[in-house]
Amino acid sequence: MRLFPGLESLGPWLAAAAYIACLSLAVLGRFMSGQWKAMRLVGEAGHA
Repeated sequence: MRLFPGLESLGPWLAAAAYIACLSLAVLGRFMSGQWKAMRLVGEAGHA
């Protein structure tokens, strides 16, 4: 599928950069909201 054939090899690089930017904004939003503080990385003691 060719949406923007004039971009040639620059197209995939722009798409990857846009993808990284969107993910970065999502992570930044989660960090700024403080939800990351409630994450549990290790289970409670006594449960195996």
